[in-house]
Amino acid sequence: MRGALLLLALGSVPAAAQVRREAGLQVTALFPADAAVAPMAAGALRTSRRVRFSVAAGPRWADGTTGGRGEALAAFLLAPGHRGGWGPYAAGGVAVDVAHGAEAWLVALLGVEQAPGAPQGIFVEAGWGGGARVALGWRRRW
Repeated sequence: MRGALLLLALGSVPAAAQVRREAGLQVTALFPADAAVAPMAAGALRTSRRVRFSVAAGPRWADGTTGGRGEALAAFLLAPGHRGGWGPYAAGGVAVDVAHGAEAWLVALLGVEQAPGAPQGIFVEAGWGGGARVALGWRRRW
């Protein structure tokens, strides 16, 4: 019985060759009372066929002040193997904005990415996280 449980547990952990890595650049725009723009560098791991964990960080400009923004997201991909066309996904996580102090936000978004099974593609996201959130970016996958 213990052996069966061990095999079941190990079967759900992807081998190193199955983990896909991603790196990219994005511009995130926020539209609360003070509009903000944040160009960010991002990195991600696809730990299974449909799940991506990502982090992104960069400077943030709003109302003449400079600060920073960081995000940590988990995404569920609906069409992870498509090598053409567009693949939708949903993501959620947290964001931290730093300017004169730090503010944390929950983030929820919907996005589409170009050819999610190909080596690279662009993406567009819309959602909520410290205000209405829109992002446009590019990802390289390997």
